[in-house]
Amino acid sequence: MRPFIARGWAITFCASAGVLDDWGKDPIRKSFASYHVSMFQNPAKTARQMGHIDTLRTLYKYYVVFVARSIASHYWALRPSAVPVAAAA
Repeated sequence: MRPFIARGWAITFCASAGVLDDWGKDPIRKSFASYHVSMFQNPAKTARQMGHIDTLRTLYKYYVVFVARSIASHYWALRPSAVPVAAAA
């Protein structure tokens, strides 16, 4: 999936949920970066997964904020609730 498509989808989704104005720029990428670095302790791998192949500077300058590892483990344990097929239609 190309990044601009993912961001377009996220903006549409957030707008329909009524939270777009409260989130700032790239909240999903920032959350991923912060929680991934905290949980897995491998900033170089996080940077590669985000497409920052040259340096960690971009990762830390724009995306990563400190998150306690215990909080990151809760983030990575999140799973969607099961939705019956009939209710989803």
